[in-house]
Amino acid sequence: MAAYEFTVNGDPAVAKQTAVQALESKQFVLHWDEDWSGRAILGSKLKAALIGAFSPYMEIGVKVMALDGGVSAIRLDQLTSGWFSGVIGARKTEKAFTTLRDDLGRTFDQAGVLVSHGNPATSPPT
Repeated sequence: MAAYEFTVNGDPAVAKQTAVQALESKQFVLHWDEDWSGRAILGSKLKAALIGAFSPYMEIGVKVMALDGGVSAIRLDQLTSGWFSGVIGARKTEKAFTTLRDDLGRTFDQAGVLVSHGNPATSPPT
């Protein structure tokens, strides 16, 4: 599944708070498994099972890491494929992850903290 990483100025605590605010503004609910990694959930798995593609459900892994030089990384991993709701659900989930990625990039850029971004699975951040 898809993954994306943002490199932002600031220490991990600031990066985490920025990510939390951005995800919550998109109606995600965050559940932290540890201090620096957790899951962002949108919608209800039960509703998606009952209603199908008409009820959005997406789960994103969120990890915040300190890097050298006063910057931090925010990694997003798509944890749900959407196939639970069939082909339409899978396509909607893929599109929703891409939209979320783009929206978060704009949010970090407008906040003046975005250093770089990219898909960690295929290439280093740019």
